[in-house]
Amino acid sequence: MALTFNGSNNTISGISSGGLNADAVGIDDLNATGTASSSTYLRGDNSWAALGGQVTQVKFVSKLDTFSSSTVNADIPGLTITITPTSSTHKMLVMANVTVSGGDTGSGLKLIGTTNGTLLSPSSPGSRGPSSAGETYNTRSDTTMQMPIICVDTPGNTTQQIYKVQFSIANGGSIWINRSQNDSDGTGKIRGCSTMTVLEIAP
Repeated sequence: MALTFNGSNNTISGISSGGLNADAVGIDDLNATGTASSSTYLRGDNSWAALGGQVTQVKFVSKLDTFSSSTVNADIPGLTITITPTSSTHKMLVMANVTVSGGDTGSGLKLIGTTNGTLLSPSSPGSRGPSSAGETYNTRSDTTMQMPIICVDTPGNTTQQIYKVQFSIANGGSIWINRSQNDSDGTGKIRGCSTMTVLEIAP
């Protein structure tokens, strides 16, 4: 097909697919709006746009040892992450998975996520305690269960954030982390592990 030049409209027609050499059209020739950079992409409407939903930081900790306590409210040792946001507009996705046992004491166990001492979930109405993961009521001494926490935090600044997993005990009982109450030693018995992850996400 012959090429047709239209000087009035500054167009060329008749170019077959693959008829241009590689790099024959540069970024400046695209006449796109916005700014081209390593963090932007060209949209279908011929505009450069920033990527959204990018993960800019990941922090992870794992707890492999065991822990037990009869304290009413306390931190779980080893399940703490310190992270500094790179932008005040970014959000923090906080996730934890904890192996717990309330034993046969009938203790009600709550897991709570906090940032710099502030609850990641709102307080419950009345005299109920706050909880980010719900409550377990275990009456067996030989079992454990997995309790997850998933919260989104918006710090709104670029100062250091400290995220922790805490527990709350009701009924005057005890808790065990990564083990059951009796923690029997045998081929059919197991222990667990607990993990915590914080992701900084750009909007």
